Amino acid sequence: LRERPEDIIPTIKKKIASSRKVVVTKEAEDELKKYSWPGNLREAISFAEIISRTSTGRITAQDVNKLLS
Repeated sequence: LRERPEDIIPTIKKKIASSRKVVVTKEAEDELKKYSWPGNLREAISFAEIISRTSTGRITAQDVNKLLS
């Protein structure tokens, strides 16, 4: 993902969509793209699983920053 940042959002959205209907705001997408993803794909999948369980159906930049910090 570090080498292909354009794959971050589709990867996370696909994983989230497999568990429930969630909207990711543009600001949240921007934060996800800024993150370096040191754990690469496994980290992104883990992130998606956690945020899909803890979100209220709308993922914001604050939600992303809370989990990634």
